[in-house]
Amino acid sequence: MNADPLRKVLELEARKGYQDTAVFGGLDRFLVRWAAEVAAAITSRQRLRHFKELGLDKANYALMTPEQRREWATRVLDFISGAGLPPPGKKKS
Repeated sequence: MNADPLRKVLELEARKGYQDTAVFGGLDRFLVRWAAEVAAAITSRQRLRHFKELGLDKANYALMTPEQRREWATRVLDFISGAGLPPPGKKKS
């Protein structure tokens, strides 16, 4: 499972001031495709529950304020870094 695409999108969103312009069609559209693939790859119930609590499968990013987007993106990046999803170039052990 590769979390790098989401990490890159969220980093670009940060540079653009969380204006939902990092990907064509908005982040919600990106997440629909990305989250389906990722959810299928998560084998831990606890991690899957956290994934869903973060709203990665239905974030409604477009409805958030830029401050809410920043907070959400920070939580997602923490999840990616600490939930067993490998950083770029590394395989999950």
